[in-house]
Parts: sequence; structure tokens; C-alpha cells
Amino acid sequence: MGKRATSRGLASLLEQTARMIHTKGHTHGLYPAQWAALRYLNDASPRFRTISDLARFQTIKLTAVGRTVKTLVEKGLLERHPNPRSRKADLFFLTAAGRLMLRRDPRHILAGILDELPDDAQQVVLDSLQHTLNGLITYYGGILDEEDTDSSDSSDSPDIADIAEDGEQPGGDAAVAVAAAAEPPLAEHAA
Repeated sequence: MGKRATSRGLASLLEQTARMIHTKGHTHGLYPAQWAALRYLNDASPRFRTISDLARFQTIKLTAVGRTVKTLVEKGLLERHPNPRSRKADLFFLTAAGRLMLRRDPRHILAGILDELPDDAQQVVLDSLQHTLNGLITYYGGILDEEDTDSSDSSDSPDIADIAEDGEQPGGDAAVAVAAAAEPPLAEHAA
């Protein structure tokens, strides 16, 4: 058998793994936050494809997410649509180029590695990472600061009134509840 795990050793291994995942997320002209936005906006139910819903899911401030989405629109990977439920919060959908870009998603490599684990080991990893994420969200107050992200290469920031759905900042209990889910609010798929 291998060495007995220590919390300090696990933290070091998790940090090294996270750093590698983050570093390899700088690929095909996108930043990790841009990949995360594309994934979310591809997988979420259409009514949850707003900037504020993305910010809540990622527990990141609206301004950072707004810059990320703006950059993805400018790159031709997302398109903006009016929201029939709210004039304040547009909906965002992947373009054909955005869907094509997702085929090159660096997360596919990680998913393939995790697929090699037996089901019971995958469940242990899932439970352990969820516990860790929930603990970090609680400790840090449920929201990342803008300097904690590298959301885009765009230097201008959209006005908060343009991107807020209802003026509510993500974070707190709502962010913990959203982050507790393994996936974004999924779109209904017809069988």
C-alpha cells in the first residue's frame, strides 16, 4: 500500500493539480475563466444563461463575469439574445464557432483521466472535492474577488447596471447552494 495521507500532503497535491489544470486552461486563445463560461452557457438551461446566473454559479463578481462574456462575444464564440423574462438581463448562447471551440476544451483530458477510476473511487473524489469546495466557499464568504480571476484580456469594464439581472450580487447562501451542485442548471433534453 501507499503512504498514509495527511491533510497537508493532500492540500499540496490538490494545489499542484489545480495549478496544472489552471495553467493548461490557457489554450486556444482562451483563459480558464472563458472556458468555464463557455461550458456553463453550453450546459445550462436557456433561462439560466445570463451573466448574473453565471456569476452565481462560479461565485465570481458580476464585473469579472461581464468582462469574460463581453470578450467571448467579441471573439464570436457567444451571441447575445433579448431575455423574454427580463429586459435587464440578456441571454447568451454559443455560436457555431463557440460549439466548435468546446470540442477543444482542455477539460476533456481531465475527464478522461477521471473516467479511468472505478465508480466507487470517483464517488469518493466527488464527495471529497465537494466538501473542500464548500469549505472554501464558506471560509472566503462565497465570492471571489476580481483580482482572483483572469476573466479576460479586455481592460474596459461594463457598467454593473448593464449586466445585473436584478441588482443582486452573487454570493452568500445562494452561492453555496449553487456551488453545491455538480453541474449548472441543465437544459431539458428531449429523448
